[in-house]
Amino acid sequence: MIENHPTSAYVIDAWEDIEYTQWAYMDEPLQAAETALAYVARYPESAEAADFLFLAGRSYERAGDLDLASITWQRIGNEYPSADYAFLANYFAGIVTVRQGNWASAQPLFSRALVLTSEPSESQQPISGLVNARMLWVMSARRSTPGNWRRPPIPMATTASGRKIC
Repeated sequence: MIENHPTSAYVIDAWEDIEYTQWAYMDEPLQAAETALAYVARYPESAEAADFLFLAGRSYERAGDLDLASITWQRIGNEYPSADYAFLANYFAGIVTVRQGNWASAQPLFSRALVLTSEPSESQQPISGLVNARMLWVMSARRSTPGNWRRPPIPMATTASGRKIC
């Protein structure tokens, strides 16, 4: 369908289904990330491009490649700052950076998430002195309400055996 009917109303669903099947059923999260990135490369101006970048970041996270997850999520804030996922993507980029033990690198990511919040007048209040990443993380988390994005975040759950799902 993707190759033979690129203007079909179902082409986006086809891309999403392929990406989902690759990580959920085939246990190939890196392949799923590449599929999502291929969509973005092919349709960079589409309304769904930022959504596919978000999916690619989740797939990299599932694969355990936190560096690529962070880089991919940061692209949303840089390339699609008005996208619904811009705040959440930068917030997640900060979270995976903290998971790697790098609070200093996470600080600007949380600051960027605050800038991308849906309430810019509140997020642009001056912060004096040395601001640590933990404080920015807490501030970002407080902004993290369902009203800040169109779709709710997909939780990263694990089975009893420790296998990551969703």
